[in-house]
Amino acid sequence: MRNDLPGLRRDHQNKMQSKRAEYIRNRKLAFSTVGTPDYIAPEVFGQGGYSETVDYWSCGAILFEMLVGYPPFFADEPSVTC
Repeated sequence: MRNDLPGLRRDHQNKMQSKRAEYIRNRKLAFSTVGTPDYIAPEVFGQGGYSETVDYWSCGAILFEMLVGYPPFFADEPSVTC
């Protein structure tokens, strides 16, 4: 059995953790468009990117629906909400 494997594994884990921390630190904006249309913040559809603050919008929209019983921008015809 090799005695150097636990040390190599620990070194590899430390390198991966530091790379992940650097990636998270350097990432300021996201540009992907994913999510349920009823809960997506308007910034997501823009071309300028968005930060984690869009999660507050989505959380508020879900909370509104839980309290009131329908989404915040609900209408029988989609063109009415635009």
